[in-house]
Amino acid sequence: MHWPTSPTPASRRTRAAPTRLTWSAPSTPWSRRWPTGNSPPAERPGCLNTYAGCLFARHTRSGDLDDLDLAIGVGEQAVEATPATAPERAIYLDTLASVRRERFLRTGDPTELRRAVGHAEQAVGMTGADATERARRLATLAGCLATTHDGERIRPDLLDTIVARSQEAFDLTPDHSPQWWLHASNLAAGLLDRYETRRDPADLDRACHHYERAIAAVRPRSPELAALAYNLAVGLRLRHDRGSHIRDLRRAVEALRRAARIGLVHSPQVALLAARTLGDWTAEREAWDESACAYAIGLKAMHQLVRAQTTRAQRETWLREARRLPARAAFAMVSAGRVPQAAAGFEHGRALVLSEVLERERVDLSRLRAQGYEDLADRYQLAAQRVTALERAAPGDSRHPFTGPAAPRRRDSHDAARTELDQAITAIRATGGFSGFLRNTDSHRPARPPGGPAVVYLVTAPAGGQAVIIGDDLRTVPLPALTEAAVASRASDFLAAQATRSASAAVWETCLDDVTRWLWDAAMAPVLTALDGHEHAVLVAAGELNLLPLHAAWRPASTASGRWYALDQMLLTYAPNARALDVARRLAAEADPTSLLMVDAVGSRPTADLPTISHEVNAALGSFRHHRRLTGPECSVPDVLAAMTEHHVLHFACHGLAHLDHPLDSALLLAQGELTLRDVLEQRLTSVRVAVLSACESALSGTVLPDEAVGLPTGLSEAGAAGVVGSLWRVPDITTTLLVSRFYQSWRQEGLEPAQALRRAQIWVRDSTNDDKAHLFPDIPEVTRPGMPALHRRFWQKARPHTGPTHWAAFTYTGM
Repeated sequence: MHWPTSPTPASRRTRAAPTRLTWSAPSTPWSRRWPTGNSPPAERPGCLNTYAGCLFARHTRSGDLDDLDLAIGVGEQAVEATPATAPERAIYLDTLASVRRERFLRTGDPTELRRAVGHAEQAVGMTGADATERARRLATLAGCLATTHDGERIRPDLLDTIVARSQEAFDLTPDHSPQWWLHASNLAAGLLDRYETRRDPADLDRACHHYERAIAAVRPRSPELAALAYNLAVGLRLRHDRGSHIRDLRRAVEALRRAARIGLVHSPQVALLAARTLGDWTAEREAWDESACAYAIGLKAMHQLVRAQTTRAQRETWLREARRLPARAAFAMVSAGRVPQAAAGFEHGRALVLSEVLERERVDLSRLRAQGYEDLADRYQLAAQRVTALERAAPGDSRHPFTGPAAPRRRDSHDAARTELDQAITAIRATGGFSGFLRNTDSHRPARPPGGPAVVYLVTAPAGGQAVIIGDDLRTVPLPALTEAAVASRASDFLAAQATRSASAAVWETCLDDVTRWLWDAAMAPVLTALDGHEHAVLVAAGELNLLPLHAAWRPASTASGRWYALDQMLLTYAPNARALDVARRLAAEADPTSLLMVDAVGSRPTADLPTISHEVNAALGSFRHHRRLTGPECSVPDVLAAMTEHHVLHFACHGLAHLDHPLDSALLLAQGELTLRDVLEQRLTSVRVAVLSACESALSGTVLPDEAVGLPTGLSEAGAAGVVGSLWRVPDITTTLLVSRFYQSWRQEGLEPAQALRRAQIWVRDSTNDDKAHLFPDIPEVTRPGMPALHRRFWQKARPHTGPTHWAAFTYTGM
């Protein structure tokens, strides 16, 4: 009992290329359980191979990475259970090669591709020249050899081999074979790869011809049409670029429309790729209506793929394929005059993982409880917490894919928990007055609550940027200089200068001045003009804008610092999206900030270079009647995690470590270990009003998925903190102590809200003289400088040593 496996084609200029199948997806649900020993031993490898093929087919239809992981696990069992000389082993190796190649496309792990090529070569070597299966073995090998990662070129020495293998497979296949279209398509893929390197027009014409014949050979509504139409579109576009034939371009666009339309039903990963490509192509010629429609399909496909996954790592795998899509979609929609759709699309395309958890775990159940439905509220809450716990308990690092017997058990547990959650939601909706509970949240346009701050979406695209402002009304501000390329370049320079700051402080300060000056002209000046009359705005920034201090954008002015900064004009805070802001607003209203948890490393080796940290600690502790301090030996990760759930204000005074490529590894360096973002995400905090991260680089988010804003601030928001103070870069110790101490004075003694208190502290550190600082903090020797000669002191008292943004602009406020 064998399942005929299929080769998959070469990728088309992106690792997100669709795959082609020769089997159909099962029409009935298949269990994810491992096959039991009920099959006769001789048939067991074949059963396992059939199961692997079905799982792979279902993955292609849904994008579910659990199916892909499990297909590898059972495929490996099929191979291991088969003698090395058995002819059936070639079938199982061929299956495993196709599945491993697909996982390489999803994860970029080169080990998977090497194994895929090895399996395919073994399968070909075991298949005779006249065997009927040789064609598909050759095609699998050609597809694996032609696969690259992230737009890399295929090795030139392999191009002829790939085409030769594909041609041999094609020639071995009769015209009437059900597999004929597949081998025609794979030959076209090889020819197209060779054209991209050698630019031989004959290869391109043959590729388009074979794609067209393959499309004609499959059923009119076949699921395979999506991938075929996409690849034909690529070939036609290349031919248009070579000869400027408008007919080729029109046919390419129509093929992409077809691929996106069919893919949305049968293969969302193909729909995502086709829709994004179509949106980009039509945006190039400023056909904004068509571009907006295409991107809207891409957003739907992205949501389908993300929702099909059970772990954070799996969701992030697909979000990488959709990188920059929400911002480009919003830009196209604004340009097409669809402003409400742009706001909703960008809002629901950002921070998807965070938003899903917040909407599930932080939904307001107070009205349900007030009407006497405590049992329903508890049932929902327990089910939601169980789903979240299962998602977080699974491995969260896509660098180490998860396979093995535990995979189906994990998915079965997740499916059972989701079913219980869905049943709880249904029961609540059946209760009078709650029919709209958690219904259609993705289509809602974000709105500003009465008296709340304006929300500003800052989106970037290849052609420029747009600000979409949700204030008293909905308006847009064009930002032509805020292109994707310009922002990426500025962010890259910013991070590079920051990384070499120890070796060249002058270069860092110059870069910071240049970036913030550019931000004024490119973004903040027109946005602040549009916000005239507002006192507070929340910035939701796309892509790499997350990494830059927008509140420190400046222009020359006749002020004490010689500049007028954006935060001088109004309070500017940050949020991953408006939904997270709504949750933060509710948490802030519920919190009673009377108890402080202080976590510090005073006197420990990690903070030997922070001489004034004890003054910061004392200033925070002195602001609360009830507090607990964890320091030294008791400052371990388990102790800190346990204490975090018992206090309403958290303060970390230590060093921080940002891993931009792998943000879940970002950490606060405690006296006894590292408190990572992974650790934070496992917590459920109780009404934390503010978490103060007085640690370097604690506000930086990851660069791989910038629109997910994965970092310590959003991690604490997900865990239950209403507001988070963090730092974008390493700030001098004395400045940090002054700023944090002034923050607590403004908040706890003067009665300002935490975000306003941070803004006042930043302005005070920037504009105050040494004498001002010494009078306010006479107990800090590093501030008062006792023993200074009187002559020197007269000049020193009048100096303003912290006017530069490097001293105060690093601190940001996320949330409410």
